[in-house]
Amino acid sequence: MCCEFATNANLIPTLIRRLLDAGVGDATVGVLQDITNQYMPQLDSDLAVMLDMRVLTKNIYELEGDRLESLLVYDKLEGFRALGRSVLAGDSGVLPNLDAIIRKNYPIQTGTKFDKHFTGHGLCEGVVTGQQDVASTLYPGTTVKGYTVKYPGDGSFEDLEEDELRPLLRIVNIAERQASISGIIPVFTYLEERITGNCQQVYDYSHNYRMYKALRLFDPARACELQMTTADLDAVFTELPQLGKIILPGPFRAALYADFPQYMARAAMFTTSRGSISDFSGDVLKFWKQHRSELNGTWSIAARVVFSISANSAASERVFSIMKRMYGKHSGRDNSLGEQVSTSIKLAYNHRVR
Repeated sequence: MCCEFATNANLIPTLIRRLLDAGVGDATVGVLQDITNQYMPQLDSDLAVMLDMRVLTKNIYELEGDRLESLLVYDKLEGFRALGRSVLAGDSGVLPNLDAIIRKNYPIQTGTKFDKHFTGHGLCEGVVTGQQDVASTLYPGTTVKGYTVKYPGDGSFEDLEEDELRPLLRIVNIAERQASISGIIPVFTYLEERITGNCQQVYDYSHNYRMYKALRLFDPARACELQMTTADLDAVFTELPQLGKIILPGPFRAALYADFPQYMARAAMFTTSRGSISDFSGDVLKFWKQHRSELNGTWSIAARVVFSISANSAASERVFSIMKRMYGKHSGRDNSLGEQVSTSIKLAYNHRVR
């Protein structure tokens, strides 16, 4: 719903007029009209940023499953961090929707600066020195706004139509753009603080971050791409102590290291796509099933432990939701079974904790 609202933001004024003409929700629509009249330029920019940040929600939702998301978490987090650094640095092309809105609405006047690329000269700074209506060469038969611009580097002048000039505007430090970006910077700051451990201990995610980095060894394609070594296997045991309790130092663990070259040789022939987590998970599981007899059995044990790690709590929350629907107060059923299940779970959990 929010994305549709953002995508069709230019239609909001028309929608409000039609609602008012039809007498629909006068009070609410009146307030909405006041908001759009007062804040529409900034609202346009904020909605555009929301569209540019869809990649965050898309990737987060993709990780809320019960497949092999744990092998992808680290790379997803690194993608988020890279996006945050690009936003902070003002890199071009990172926020295309926001930049398009800013360029569309920005008032061009004498002194407005822009950058234009010239073959053999690179990116050259230009400054608007005058404005006039001109016969368009882009749209023959029409009159449009035209601008005389100067390039201080060599003192040359050029005439540009508005549609030629707007895509070139220098907008990185424009106040309206910075105001919209300021709303998303805390997201990346929060992520960075948790990953680096620069936060309260209860929110520290640095260990999980290192663990997910190590788990990529069990993605055969990623292991080959990164040319992983036994040092990466050391990291798995370091960051995943549970595995060390199952595969104890001795002949079993030694067999794991001894078969590492065989694992990498078979991994070199593995291909997959990470575009679909379901397909990716199926490919990885198929690889381990196909080669379980060729590799030392300890590898299968290690893979099972790694693949049992959930990247989220979505699966357990779904179970709780199902139980609530089946045995909750409003399920319409006799709650005796629900109470018995709930009590059994509590007793089992409390016994395990003790």
